[in-house]
Amino acid sequence: MLYKDFKQLAPYFHTITYSDYEDDFYHETTERITKGFGCSILRKGDLFGRNYDYYYTDMPSFLVKMKRNRWHFKSIGIANHVGLTEEETLKYEADTSAIDIHSIAIIPNFTRDGINEKGVACAINIVSLEDIGGLPTSTNPGKPRLNMMFVVRFVLDNAESADHAVSLLNELDLYLVGNRKYNVHYMISDPNKTYIVEVLNEHGRFVLRSREKKLDDQIMTNFYLNMTPEEVKATGSPTNYNNNAIGVERYRYLKERYFTCTDLESLASLLHNVRYSIAYNNPYQPAWPSEDFTQVDIQAENFGRYYTIYRQTRDVLDHHKRRLGTDFDVWITVHSAIYDIRHKKVYVAVQENFNQPFSFSLNDF
Repeated sequence: MLYKDFKQLAPYFHTITYSDYEDDFYHETTERITKGFGCSILRKGDLFGRNYDYYYTDMPSFLVKMKRNRWHFKSIGIANHVGLTEEETLKYEADTSAIDIHSIAIIPNFTRDGINEKGVACAINIVSLEDIGGLPTSTNPGKPRLNMMFVVRFVLDNAESADHAVSLLNELDLYLVGNRKYNVHYMISDPNKTYIVEVLNEHGRFVLRSREKKLDDQIMTNFYLNMTPEEVKATGSPTNYNNNAIGVERYRYLKERYFTCTDLESLASLLHNVRYSIAYNNPYQPAWPSEDFTQVDIQAENFGRYYTIYRQTRDVLDHHKRRLGTDFDVWITVHSAIYDIRHKKVYVAVQENFNQPFSFSLNDF
């Protein structure tokens, strides 16, 4: 594993460049993955935008640059919640002899969204596990195994197109371990196509189901989009959304305004308007089938058994005197990224600071 360019770009945002990394960490780091994020994704034209939502911590985001070698394509993406605090990261940058090699080596595997040199963009979102009847532990018994949390990294490294990405994933045995509430799904795009890729329970067996999205419907939040109407009805939902759907109001907001998104600025505006700190001040706060706070809980000071994590998060917020111009408490949009698929660029805003966006290109390194 060779890395360089490990430096701070802004508070809670750092960059690191890899020539290679250890694939074995796919398996070793499974239990260190942080789960529970929300998130919204939208593809329009050449732009692929996403909000990565999570509760506020002092863990920084990383811009991960992967150089091309004989095993991997060149790529650029954002990694989050790798277990390093901002303080530890700054210490490592100041004194490379203090680096915990394992902590640095696992960062690429935690890439949540990105784009490679072929123009393939990929991002991961949470989705409820409860509506598919269990934890996916195998999609193709006997095939090479890959934890579903590392699919973004795998796609960026190996896929020449969206079609190729889907075909590669269909030849793997995808699995998820440890968490009994959350599954994940993916949006995968290239200059010509977009797929929603989900693991679903089909007749008692977990399978990968991919659907090519229509031009007017390239939106994904946190509910299954590949379920048939009959499957949705089987979850007990009286609507077109499965029973434990999350982010329905964000999905509707983005869908209603999809055709107003004509350029980078308008897409950034849409992402800004569904950032987590304001998305859940709406009167139609949805049911949230998770162990995390909702804004309704926070405003009612109904912390219950979550008081400890609330207090710890408040202490972090108070300590750093965060002022993001909003009344958020625990959850925020950790980063917003817009990938230009045609030109292989990314525009990033960190921790809802849309006044200080960053721009990076695959040609930057």
